Amino acid sequence: MAAARRSRRRALLVVAIVLVGVLLPALLLSLALCTSQHCSQRVRMSAYNARRAQQAQQAVVDHCRDKYGFEPEITGHRGSTDMDDDPSRTAVDDAVVFTARHDGRDFHVEADYATHERPMYKVPDGPVDAGISSFRDSYQAPEIIADTYRSIADALDLPAPVSTNADTIDESEVMVSDLYDGGDPQRVFGATMASRNDLELLYPGDVDIRGALDRADRLLAGAGPGNPENLALHCVLYQMKDGADAGTWKWGQDRDAVLHDESLYFPEVTRALRIDAPLSQDSDPKREATTLVDEDTPLLQWGSSASFAEQFTEVAPQDLPDDLCWGRRSSCSAAEPVGPTYRRTVDGGSEGRPVWMDTVYIPDSVMAGYLAQGHGDPVVLVHSSSEYQGSCCQRYGLAHVGGYYVLDALLIDDGDYLTVAA
Repeated sequence: MAAARRSRRRALLVVAIVLVGVLLPALLLSLALCTSQHCSQRVRMSAYNARRAQQAQQAVVDHCRDKYGFEPEITGHRGSTDMDDDPSRTAVDDAVVFTARHDGRDFHVEADYATHERPMYKVPDGPVDAGISSFRDSYQAPEIIADTYRSIADALDLPAPVSTNADTIDESEVMVSDLYDGGDPQRVFGATMASRNDLELLYPGDVDIRGALDRADRLLAGAGPGNPENLALHCVLYQMKDGADAGTWKWGQDRDAVLHDESLYFPEVTRALRIDAPLSQDSDPKREATTLVDEDTPLLQWGSSASFAEQFTEVAPQDLPDDLCWGRRSSCSAAEPVGPTYRRTVDGGSEGRPVWMDTVYIPDSVMAGYLAQGHGDPVVLVHSSSEYQGSCCQRYGLAHVGGYYVLDALLIDDGDYLTVAA
């Protein structure tokens, strides 16, 4: 019986070896052939799209000559399709976007092909069809953007702002078909992809921007509920503190990266108004945020909810936990705590608790005394005792923005301890 079982095992082993020897090479060959076919398809389709774009290039030059009276220098192109969802293959382009230059200005021209070849991954047979159904270009984007900011201030009955975030708008998203003649820039801009951006305007402290909310219905007037033209404007107005230097204000991603927050809340301003146009009956598109700070509070939060004192409680030395990391000089031994320790208030489920914002601000007035002691750049120590992390300590640097030292509040959970250290 045992000999029979051993014989069956040997037979099964031989069959398995034979199957692996036959099937594995076949599988590898199939994968190689599939990969080879996809590589061949990509090469052939890329060549077809390139020939098609080359033929369409003259139509783009003709479009600029007819619309603007000049023939641009074409500096490059890229194809696009709305249906390319297979990264292993290349689809037939539905449109082609050319980069162009004229008189020192770079811009884009998008040409939609009149014929959308299908099936999308099959290289078309026969002659190349490069007929164009429509054009859009960004040559007039600088004028459209500048006029849009100007018209927003005029509609809201405000003077010209001291600064705007116009330089952060991607001009390649301000594509228009018709020649812009300077009329109704809000409607022209509002119909482009760039309308997804916030248009931000900065005003000094002696300009009261609050009345702009009462005139918000002047923006994109007539678009109305339903908005069949799909127009949109997202505006944010900032009013700076008295005596603040507008020259220190910086727009763009560097600022957002420091604050970890792309919303309205910056320490240099006393008021921020947001208006989303066109106004609708389905939502409240006008929102106001004002400073609610307490200058007597050593650490504070700036925003529309509450001060730091309402989120953090100072903990007396005798009440600090035994495992507090900077108390036992373990994982945070490289930094010495200076001043009191605070604990973020544990959420007891009260509906009245203020909404926790994304940024903690420590004013310069507090740090002046700290720096006068001869310490280096301040850091924050955060002690967490969460059940997921165990007792641990994290050290975070503080960015200096507009008279405040800034910390990302998302780094601090309920129940965590915080102190400033050198």
